[in-house]
Amino acid sequence: MFSPLKEPFTETRLQRHLRYLLYISAPLLLNACEKQSLETLKDIATPPSSTVSVSADTFGFMPDGSEVIRYTLTTPDKLSIKLLAYGGIIQSIQMPDKNGALADVVLGFDTLADYLADQRYFGPLIGRYANRIEFGQYTFNGQKIQLDPNRKGHHLHGGSHGFHKVLWESESYQHEHAAGVKLILFSPDGDNGYPGNMEVTVNYELNDQNELRLTFEANTDKATPVSMTNHSYFNLAGQGTVLKHKIQIHAQHFTPVDSTLIPTGEIQSVENTSMDLRQPTVIEVGLSRKGDQMTFGQGFDHNWVIKQEQSAKILPMVTLTDPASGRKMEILSNAPGLQFYSGNFLNDDIVGKNKMVYRHRTGLVLEPQQFPNAPNETAFPSPIIAAADKYQHTIIYRFSNQADANNTILQTPLPATTTKPNSPEQ
Repeated sequence: MFSPLKEPFTETRLQRHLRYLLYISAPLLLNACEKQSLETLKDIATPPSSTVSVSADTFGFMPDGSEVIRYTLTTPDKLSIKLLAYGGIIQSIQMPDKNGALADVVLGFDTLADYLADQRYFGPLIGRYANRIEFGQYTFNGQKIQLDPNRKGHHLHGGSHGFHKVLWESESYQHEHAAGVKLILFSPDGDNGYPGNMEVTVNYELNDQNELRLTFEANTDKATPVSMTNHSYFNLAGQGTVLKHKIQIHAQHFTPVDSTLIPTGEIQSVENTSMDLRQPTVIEVGLSRKGDQMTFGQGFDHNWVIKQEQSAKILPMVTLTDPASGRKMEILSNAPGLQFYSGNFLNDDIVGKNKMVYRHRTGLVLEPQQFPNAPNETAFPSPIIAAADKYQHTIIYRFSNQADANNTILQTPLPATTTKPNSPEQ
Protein backbone atom coordinates (compact mmCIF):
# COMPACT_ATOMS: atom_id res chain seq x y z
CA MET A 1 0.00 0.00 0.00
CA PHE A 2 1.25 3.44 -0.93
CA SER A 3 2.02 5.80 1.97
CA PRO A 4 0.11 9.12 2.05
CA LEU A 5 2.04 12.25 1.10
CA LYS A 6 3.31 14.09 4.10
CA GLU A 7 3.25 17.49 2.31
CA PRO A 8 0.88 18.91 -0.36
CA PHE A 9 2.17 18.45 -3.94
CA THR A 10 3.31 21.69 -5.61
CA GLU A 11 4.03 21.69 -9.41
CA THR A 12 7.28 23.39 -10.34
CA ARG A 13 7.91 25.39 -13.54
CA LEU A 14 10.00 22.53 -15.00
CA GLN A 15 7.22 20.06 -14.37
CA ARG A 16 4.71 22.36 -16.07
CA HIS A 17 6.97 22.56 -19.16
CA LEU A 18 7.31 18.79 -19.26
CA ARG A 19 3.56 18.31 -18.93
CA TYR A 20 2.95 20.77 -21.78
CA LEU A 21 5.50 19.06 -24.05
CA LEU A 22 3.89 15.69 -23.33
CA TYR A 23 0.48 17.15 -24.09
CA ILE A 24 1.44 18.47 -27.53
CA SER A 25 3.71 15.54 -28.51
CA ALA A 26 1.51 12.62 -27.50
CA PRO A 27 -0.78 12.80 -30.56
CA LEU A 28 2.24 13.06 -32.85
CA LEU A 29 3.87 10.01 -31.25
CA LEU A 30 0.60 8.04 -31.43
CA ASN A 31 0.13 8.93 -35.09
CA ALA A 32 3.70 7.86 -35.91
CA CYS A 33 3.21 4.54 -34.14
CA GLU A 34 -0.04 3.88 -35.97
CA LYS A 35 1.58 4.76 -39.31
CA GLN A 36 4.49 2.42 -38.63
CA SER A 37 2.09 -0.37 -37.66
CA LEU A 38 0.13 0.12 -40.88
CA GLU A 39 3.31 0.05 -42.95
CA THR A 40 4.38 -3.15 -41.20
CA LEU A 41 1.01 -4.75 -41.87
CA LYS A 42 1.18 -3.61 -45.49
CA ASP A 43 4.60 -5.24 -45.88
CA ILE A 44 3.24 -8.49 -44.48
CA ALA A 45 0.00 -8.49 -46.51
CA THR A 46 1.43 -7.42 -49.88
CA PRO A 47 3.71 -9.97 -51.58
CA PRO A 48 6.75 -8.70 -53.48
CA SER A 49 6.14 -7.98 -57.14
CA SER A 50 6.87 -10.88 -59.50
CA THR A 51 9.67 -10.85 -62.03
CA VAL A 52 7.35 -12.83 -64.35
CA SER A 53 4.28 -11.04 -65.68
CA VAL A 54 0.84 -12.53 -66.31
CA SER A 55 -2.05 -11.07 -68.27
CA ALA A 56 -5.33 -12.33 -69.69
CA ASP A 57 -7.58 -11.68 -72.65
CA THR A 58 -10.60 -13.29 -74.33
CA PHE A 59 -9.63 -15.84 -76.98
CA GLY A 60 -13.17 -16.71 -78.01
CA PHE A 61 -16.45 -18.23 -76.90
CA MET A 62 -17.63 -21.83 -76.70
CA PRO A 63 -20.78 -22.90 -78.58
CA ASP A 64 -22.74 -22.47 -75.32
CA GLY A 65 -21.46 -18.90 -74.95
CA SER A 66 -18.82 -19.62 -72.26
CA GLU A 67 -15.77 -17.36 -72.45
CA VAL A 68 -12.40 -18.93 -73.23
CA ILE A 69 -9.64 -17.02 -71.46
CA ARG A 70 -6.10 -16.85 -72.83
CA TYR A 71 -3.27 -16.19 -70.37
CA THR A 72 0.16 -14.79 -71.26
CA LEU A 73 3.19 -15.45 -69.05
CA THR A 74 6.41 -13.51 -69.82
CA THR A 75 9.88 -13.63 -68.25
CA PRO A 76 12.42 -10.76 -68.13
CA ASP A 77 14.29 -12.55 -70.94
CA LYS A 78 11.19 -12.21 -73.19
CA LEU A 79 10.30 -15.90 -73.12
CA SER A 80 6.52 -15.70 -73.49
CA ILE A 81 3.93 -18.48 -73.22
CA LYS A 82 0.23 -18.27 -74.09
CA LEU A 83 -2.19 -20.75 -72.48
CA LEU A 84 -5.87 -21.40 -73.10
CA ALA A 85 -8.45 -22.40 -70.49
CA TYR A 86 -9.96 -24.58 -73.22
CA GLY A 87 -8.10 -27.89 -73.24
CA GLY A 88 -5.25 -26.43 -71.18
CA ILE A 89 -3.68 -25.71 -74.56
CA ILE A 90 -0.23 -24.17 -75.00
CA GLN A 91 -1.12 -21.90 -77.90
CA SER A 92 2.23 -20.17 -78.30
CA ILE A 93 5.79 -20.12 -76.98
CA GLN A 94 7.78 -17.11 -78.15
CA MET A 95 11.47 -17.83 -77.58
CA PRO A 96 14.59 -15.81 -78.47
CA ASP A 97 17.35 -17.38 -80.53
CA LYS A 98 21.10 -16.93 -79.99
CA ASN A 99 20.85 -13.43 -81.48
CA GLY A 100 17.75 -12.43 -79.53
CA ALA A 101 15.30 -12.84 -82.43
CA LEU A 102 11.92 -14.20 -81.31
CA ALA A 103 10.05 -17.09 -82.93
CA ASP A 104 7.02 -19.16 -81.98
CA VAL A 105 8.33 -22.68 -81.31
CA VAL A 106 5.03 -24.61 -80.99
CA LEU A 107 2.44 -25.39 -83.65
CA GLY A 108 -1.18 -24.37 -83.21
CA PHE A 109 -4.01 -22.16 -84.40
CA ASP A 110 -5.10 -18.53 -84.34
CA THR A 111 -8.78 -19.19 -83.61
CA LEU A 112 -10.86 -21.15 -81.13
CA ALA A 113 -12.90 -22.63 -83.99
CA ASP A 114 -9.77 -24.37 -85.29
CA TYR A 115 -9.00 -25.82 -81.85
CA LEU A 116 -12.59 -27.05 -81.47
CA ALA A 117 -12.23 -28.92 -84.78
CA ASP A 118 -8.68 -30.17 -84.13
CA GLN A 119 -8.11 -33.95 -84.23
CA ARG A 120 -4.28 -33.88 -84.07
CA TYR A 121 -3.89 -32.66 -80.48
CA PHE A 122 -2.07 -29.36 -81.05
CA GLY A 123 -0.88 -28.33 -77.60
CA PRO A 124 -3.53 -29.60 -75.14
CA LEU A 125 -3.52 -31.43 -71.84
CA ILE A 126 -4.16 -35.14 -72.32
CA GLY A 127 -6.21 -37.23 -69.87
CA ARG A 128 -7.32 -39.31 -68.26
CA TYR A 129 -4.82 -41.53 -70.09
CA ALA A 130 -2.21 -40.43 -72.61
CA ASN A 131 -1.40 -42.68 -75.58
CA ARG A 132 -3.02 -46.00 -76.47
CA ILE A 133 -4.96 -48.69 -74.59
CA GLU A 134 -5.55 -51.77 -76.73
CA PHE A 135 -9.16 -52.14 -77.90
CA GLY A 136 -10.10 -49.55 -75.29
CA GLN A 137 -10.28 -52.30 -72.67
CA TYR A 138 -8.57 -53.44 -69.51
CA THR A 139 -9.42 -55.72 -66.60
CA PHE A 140 -9.10 -54.72 -62.96
CA ASN A 141 -9.99 -56.95 -60.00
CA GLY A 142 -11.77 -59.32 -62.37
CA GLN A 143 -13.95 -56.59 -63.88
CA LYS A 144 -13.65 -55.72 -67.56
CA ILE A 145 -13.65 -51.96 -68.17
CA GLN A 146 -14.63 -50.65 -71.61
CA LEU A 147 -13.28 -47.23 -72.64
CA ASP A 148 -14.05 -45.16 -75.72
CA PRO A 149 -12.35 -46.91 -78.71
CA ASN A 150 -11.88 -43.60 -80.51
CA ARG A 151 -8.96 -44.41 -82.85
CA LYS A 152 -8.99 -47.46 -85.11
CA GLY A 153 -10.64 -49.62 -82.46
CA HIS A 154 -8.18 -48.58 -79.73
CA HIS A 155 -8.41 -45.92 -77.03
CA LEU A 156 -6.20 -42.89 -77.69
CA HIS A 157 -5.44 -39.88 -75.48
CA GLY A 158 -8.39 -40.20 -73.12
CA GLY A 159 -11.13 -40.63 -75.71
CA SER A 160 -13.10 -38.47 -78.12
CA HIS A 161 -14.05 -36.02 -75.38
CA GLY A 162 -10.99 -36.27 -73.17
CA PHE A 163 -9.42 -33.46 -71.16
CA HIS A 164 -8.28 -31.83 -74.41
CA LYS A 165 -11.89 -31.09 -75.39
CA VAL A 166 -13.23 -29.39 -72.26
CA LEU A 167 -13.22 -25.87 -70.83
CA TRP A 168 -11.32 -25.86 -67.53
CA GLU A 169 -11.92 -23.52 -64.62
CA SER A 170 -8.91 -21.22 -64.43
CA GLU A 171 -7.19 -18.50 -62.45
CA SER A 172 -3.80 -16.82 -62.63
CA TYR A 173 -1.33 -16.21 -59.79
CA GLN A 174 2.08 -14.67 -59.15
CA HIS A 175 5.00 -15.35 -56.83
CA GLU A 176 8.21 -13.37 -56.41
CA HIS A 177 10.07 -15.30 -59.11
CA ALA A 178 7.24 -16.95 -61.05
CA ALA A 179 3.74 -16.59 -62.39
CA GLY A 180 1.26 -19.24 -63.40
CA VAL A 181 -2.20 -20.46 -64.25
CA LYS A 182 -4.18 -22.94 -62.16
CA LEU A 183 -6.66 -25.18 -64.03
CA ILE A 184 -9.38 -27.20 -62.32
CA LEU A 185 -11.63 -29.93 -63.75
CA PHE A 186 -14.17 -32.43 -62.43
CA SER A 187 -14.28 -35.67 -64.45
CA PRO A 188 -17.41 -37.68 -63.56
CA ASP A 189 -17.72 -41.42 -63.09
CA GLY A 190 -17.98 -43.02 -66.55
CA ASP A 191 -16.25 -40.15 -68.36
CA ASN A 192 -15.14 -41.73 -71.67
CA GLY A 193 -15.65 -45.05 -69.89
CA TYR A 194 -13.30 -44.43 -66.95
CA PRO A 195 -14.49 -45.46 -63.48
CA GLY A 196 -14.67 -43.04 -60.57
CA ASN A 197 -15.33 -39.37 -60.01
CA MET A 198 -12.04 -37.53 -60.35
CA GLU A 199 -10.98 -34.04 -59.28
CA VAL A 200 -8.06 -32.71 -61.31
CA THR A 201 -5.78 -29.72 -60.79
CA VAL A 202 -3.04 -28.67 -63.21
CA ASN A 203 -0.65 -25.76 -62.70
CA TYR A 204 1.35 -24.15 -65.49
CA GLU A 205 4.09 -22.07 -63.83
CA LEU A 206 6.80 -20.08 -65.59
CA ASN A 207 9.74 -18.85 -63.51
CA ASP A 208 12.43 -16.25 -64.13
CA GLN A 209 14.95 -19.02 -64.87
CA ASN A 210 12.98 -19.73 -68.09
CA GLU A 211 11.52 -23.00 -66.82
CA LEU A 212 7.92 -23.96 -67.45
CA ARG A 213 6.75 -26.37 -64.75
CA LEU A 214 3.57 -28.41 -65.13
CA THR A 215 2.22 -30.05 -61.99
CA PHE A 216 -0.69 -32.48 -62.18
CA GLU A 217 -2.71 -33.69 -59.20
CA ALA A 218 -5.83 -35.89 -59.14
CA ASN A 219 -8.03 -37.66 -56.60
CA THR A 220 -10.58 -40.36 -57.39
CA ASP A 221 -13.22 -42.32 -55.47
CA LYS A 222 -12.65 -45.51 -57.53
CA ALA A 223 -9.51 -47.17 -58.83
CA THR A 224 -8.74 -45.82 -62.31
CA PRO A 225 -5.75 -45.58 -64.67
CA VAL A 226 -4.26 -42.08 -64.91
CA SER A 227 -1.54 -40.74 -67.20
CA MET A 228 -1.71 -37.02 -67.93
CA THR A 229 0.66 -35.04 -70.11
CA ASN A 230 0.87 -32.19 -72.61
CA HIS A 231 0.82 -32.79 -76.37
CA SER A 232 2.59 -29.76 -77.84
CA TYR A 233 4.24 -29.98 -81.25
CA PHE A 234 7.66 -28.32 -81.05
CA ASN A 235 9.75 -26.76 -83.79
CA LEU A 236 12.64 -24.81 -82.27
CA ALA A 237 13.44 -23.18 -85.61
CA GLY A 238 9.99 -21.63 -85.72
CA GLN A 239 9.69 -22.56 -89.41
CA GLY A 240 10.42 -25.36 -91.87
CA THR A 241 10.78 -28.90 -90.54
CA VAL A 242 12.46 -30.47 -87.52
CA LEU A 243 14.73 -32.69 -89.63
CA LYS A 244 17.89 -30.72 -88.73
CA HIS A 245 17.10 -30.67 -85.01
CA LYS A 246 19.22 -32.82 -82.70
CA ILE A 247 17.64 -35.05 -80.09
CA GLN A 248 19.12 -36.96 -77.15
CA ILE A 249 16.92 -39.27 -75.06
CA HIS A 250 18.35 -40.38 -71.71
CA ALA A 251 17.05 -43.96 -71.81
CA GLN A 252 18.65 -47.40 -72.05
CA HIS A 253 15.41 -49.20 -73.01
CA PHE A 254 12.21 -48.74 -75.01
CA THR A 255 8.91 -50.59 -75.43
CA PRO A 256 8.60 -52.14 -78.93
CA VAL A 257 5.25 -51.90 -80.74
CA ASP A 258 3.31 -54.03 -83.20
CA SER A 259 1.99 -52.86 -86.56
CA THR A 260 -0.94 -51.06 -84.86
CA LEU A 261 1.47 -49.18 -82.55
CA ILE A 262 0.37 -51.12 -79.46
CA PRO A 263 3.31 -52.16 -77.22
CA THR A 264 4.15 -55.86 -77.35
CA GLY A 265 4.74 -55.97 -73.57
CA GLU A 266 8.52 -56.26 -73.90
CA ILE A 267 11.08 -53.88 -72.44
CA GLN A 268 14.01 -53.96 -74.86
CA SER A 269 17.49 -52.47 -74.80
CA VAL A 270 18.11 -49.68 -77.30
CA GLU A 271 21.58 -51.12 -77.98
CA ASN A 272 22.05 -51.87 -81.70
CA THR A 273 18.51 -50.73 -82.57
CA SER A 274 17.02 -47.81 -84.46
CA MET A 275 15.80 -46.51 -81.08
CA ASP A 276 19.26 -45.72 -79.72
CA LEU A 277 19.20 -41.94 -79.19
CA ARG A 278 21.51 -41.84 -76.19
CA GLN A 279 23.87 -39.52 -78.05
CA PRO A 280 22.73 -36.29 -79.74
CA THR A 281 21.33 -37.44 -83.08
CA VAL A 282 20.21 -35.39 -86.08
CA ILE A 283 16.57 -36.35 -86.52
CA GLU A 284 16.94 -36.72 -90.29
CA VAL A 285 19.72 -39.25 -89.69
CA GLY A 286 17.70 -41.13 -87.10
CA LEU A 287 14.70 -41.36 -89.43
CA SER A 288 16.85 -42.96 -92.14
CA ARG A 289 17.41 -46.03 -89.94
CA LYS A 290 15.82 -49.31 -91.01
CA GLY A 291 13.79 -51.96 -89.21
CA ASP A 292 10.25 -52.99 -88.36
CA GLN A 293 9.92 -50.43 -85.57
CA MET A 294 10.56 -47.55 -87.98
CA THR A 295 8.21 -49.11 -90.55
CA PHE A 296 5.35 -49.59 -88.08
CA GLY A 297 5.38 -45.97 -86.96
CA GLN A 298 6.51 -44.46 -90.29
CA GLY A 299 9.23 -42.93 -88.13
CA PHE A 300 9.59 -42.47 -84.39
CA ASP A 301 6.36 -43.01 -82.45
CA HIS A 302 7.58 -44.96 -79.44
CA ASN A 303 7.87 -44.96 -75.67
CA TRP A 304 11.33 -44.76 -74.11
CA VAL A 305 11.84 -46.23 -70.64
CA ILE A 306 13.26 -43.59 -68.30
CA LYS A 307 12.68 -45.78 -65.24
CA GLN A 308 10.90 -49.07 -64.59
CA GLU A 309 9.12 -48.11 -61.38
CA GLN A 310 6.83 -45.41 -60.03
CA SER A 311 8.69 -42.79 -57.99
CA ALA A 312 8.57 -39.08 -57.25
CA LYS A 313 12.16 -38.56 -58.42
CA ILE A 314 12.44 -36.07 -61.26
CA LEU A 315 14.96 -37.14 -63.91
CA PRO A 316 16.31 -35.64 -67.16
CA MET A 317 14.46 -37.20 -70.09
CA VAL A 318 15.37 -35.53 -73.34
CA THR A 319 17.34 -32.65 -74.83
CA LEU A 320 16.23 -31.06 -78.11
CA THR A 321 18.32 -28.49 -79.96
CA ASP A 322 18.14 -26.52 -83.19
CA PRO A 323 21.77 -25.84 -84.14
CA ALA A 324 20.89 -23.10 -86.64
CA SER A 325 19.00 -20.88 -84.17
CA GLY A 326 20.82 -22.04 -81.03
CA ARG A 327 17.54 -22.75 -79.25
CA LYS A 328 17.53 -25.61 -76.77
CA MET A 329 14.85 -27.35 -74.72
CA GLU A 330 15.37 -29.89 -71.95
CA ILE A 331 12.52 -31.90 -70.42
CA LEU A 332 12.62 -33.40 -66.94
CA SER A 333 9.86 -35.39 -65.25
CA ASN A 334 8.99 -37.98 -62.62
CA ALA A 335 7.06 -40.06 -65.18
CA PRO A 336 8.48 -43.50 -66.06
CA GLY A 337 8.17 -43.10 -69.83
CA LEU A 338 8.67 -40.61 -72.67
CA GLN A 339 6.86 -40.79 -76.02
CA PHE A 340 8.75 -39.30 -78.97
CA TYR A 341 6.56 -38.74 -82.04
CA SER A 342 8.35 -37.30 -85.07
CA GLY A 343 5.35 -35.72 -86.82
CA ASN A 344 4.88 -38.74 -89.08
CA PHE A 345 1.23 -38.07 -89.84
CA LEU A 346 1.30 -34.37 -90.57
CA ASN A 347 0.36 -34.31 -94.23
CA ASP A 348 0.03 -30.78 -95.61
CA ASP A 349 -3.71 -30.60 -94.91
CA ILE A 350 -3.53 -28.32 -91.85
CA VAL A 351 -3.21 -24.52 -91.93
CA GLY A 352 -1.97 -23.22 -88.61
CA LYS A 353 -0.96 -19.92 -87.07
CA ASN A 354 -0.16 -17.07 -89.45
CA LYS A 355 -1.52 -19.23 -92.32
CA MET A 356 1.47 -21.58 -92.08
CA VAL A 357 0.85 -24.99 -93.69
CA TYR A 358 1.88 -27.81 -91.38
CA ARG A 359 3.71 -30.20 -93.64
CA HIS A 360 5.28 -33.59 -93.02
CA ARG A 361 7.57 -33.30 -89.96
CA THR A 362 6.87 -29.61 -89.35
CA GLY A 363 6.83 -30.45 -85.63
CA LEU A 364 7.53 -33.21 -83.13
CA VAL A 365 5.96 -34.23 -79.84
CA LEU A 366 7.68 -35.23 -76.57
CA GLU A 367 5.29 -36.61 -73.93
CA PRO A 368 6.34 -37.64 -70.41
CA GLN A 369 3.84 -40.37 -69.54
CA GLN A 370 2.95 -43.75 -68.10
CA PHE A 371 3.74 -46.56 -70.55
CA PRO A 372 1.20 -47.04 -73.36
CA ASN A 373 -1.27 -49.88 -72.72
CA ALA A 374 0.12 -50.26 -69.20
CA PRO A 375 -3.30 -51.23 -67.73
CA ASN A 376 -2.98 -54.45 -69.76
CA GLU A 377 0.72 -55.19 -69.18
CA THR A 378 1.83 -56.56 -65.81
CA ALA A 379 5.53 -56.02 -66.67
CA PHE A 380 4.96 -52.26 -66.95
CA PRO A 381 4.73 -49.89 -63.97
CA SER A 382 1.10 -49.87 -62.85
CA PRO A 383 -0.79 -46.68 -63.77
CA ILE A 384 -3.79 -47.50 -61.56
CA ILE A 385 -4.59 -44.91 -58.88
CA ALA A 386 -6.57 -46.30 -55.94
CA ALA A 387 -9.34 -44.36 -54.24
CA ALA A 388 -7.06 -43.60 -51.27
CA ASP A 389 -4.14 -42.47 -53.43
CA LYS A 390 -3.28 -39.13 -55.03
CA TYR A 391 -1.93 -38.88 -58.58
CA GLN A 392 1.03 -36.49 -58.78
CA HIS A 393 3.05 -35.80 -61.91
CA THR A 394 5.56 -33.09 -62.77
CA ILE A 395 6.99 -31.97 -66.12
CA ILE A 396 9.68 -29.30 -66.42
CA TYR A 397 10.51 -27.64 -69.75
CA ARG A 398 13.84 -25.81 -69.51
CA PHE A 399 14.42 -23.30 -72.32
CA SER A 400 17.83 -21.87 -73.23
CA ASN A 401 20.11 -21.19 -76.19
CA GLN A 402 23.72 -21.27 -77.28
CA ALA A 403 24.29 -17.70 -76.10
CA ASP A 404 23.88 -18.84 -72.51
CA ALA A 405 27.64 -19.34 -72.11
CA ASN A 406 27.97 -15.55 -72.36
CA ASN A 407 24.75 -14.84 -70.41
CA THR A 408 23.51 -12.59 -73.17
CA ILE A 409 20.07 -13.88 -74.16
CA LEU A 410 18.34 -16.45 -71.95
CA GLN A 411 20.00 -16.37 -68.57
CA THR A 412 19.36 -19.80 -67.09
CA PRO A 413 21.57 -21.17 -63.71
CA LEU A 414 15.26 -37.70 -93.84
CA PRO A 415 15.34 -38.92 -97.47
CA ALA A 416 14.11 -42.45 -96.71
CA THR A 417 10.92 -41.29 -94.99
CA THR A 418 9.66 -38.32 -96.97
CA THR A 419 6.58 -40.05 -98.41
CA LYS A 420 3.32 -38.57 -97.20
CA PRO A 421 1.58 -40.42 -94.35
CA ASN A 422 -1.55 -42.42 -95.00
CA SER A 423 -3.42 -41.79 -91.74
CA PRO A 424 -3.39 -39.37 -88.79
CA GLU A 425 -2.47 -41.37 -85.69
CA GLN A 426 -1.35 -38.61 -83.35
